[in-house]
Amino acid sequence: MASNRHLGRIVVLQTLYEYEFRSQAQDRSVDLAEIIFRNMKQYEEVIGDKQFVQDLLNGIIEKNRLNSIQSFNQWHQNGQFRRFHESTEMF
Repeated sequence: MASNRHLGRIVVLQTLYEYEFRSQAQDRSVDLAEIIFRNMKQYEEVIGDKQFVQDLLNGIIEKNRLNSIQSFNQWHQNGQFRRFHESTEMF
């Protein structure tokens, strides 16, 4: 059997994969909290460090959010946003 943290990482990856898949399929009922709860419940007897799993998931979500903001800021600073906006304006 995998170690507690290793299994926790697997649960986080499984959760993120399902969330991404359902989001890309435009499933409006997708809920990250519900997915992680269901996945954790499946392994609740084996995973001892549940806080590690939650912290890992939260860290990944936060890092992804910050990377998205940084990418937009770089896109905007390079003038790409302005050029895109100008090319989509109505006449």
